[in-house]
Amino acid sequence: MKRYQVRMVSDAERDIFEICQYLMNAVSRAKAEQVFTQLEEASKRLANMPERGHFPPELERLGIHEYREIHSGIYRMIYEIAGDGVLIHAVLDSRRDLHDLLFHRLLRDEVA
Repeated sequence: MKRYQVRMVSDAERDIFEICQYLMNAVSRAKAEQVFTQLEEASKRLANMPERGHFPPELERLGIHEYREIHSGIYRMIYEIAGDGVLIHAVLDSRRDLHDLLFHRLLRDEVA
């Protein structure tokens, strides 16, 4: 079985940091650690079968098929398969609007 190298771009790392920071402040340290572990395990599983993810419907409607997503609890992990690697681009709360989140991310990148 082919094994892929899974990497996270800095935006995805920042997403996880912000999720865990929010959970630590709003819920508990234990919950933040639990979610971190679940996200870490989900990302590791992509090394074996990255094709198992589906195309995010919001992007598929726009004809964008290079990104896939998997879910871990209420979180969406948006990634692409690139050669022998998997690049995780975003980790987002699935209850939030993907278009809005990506728009704000683009604005943030423009300002930075």
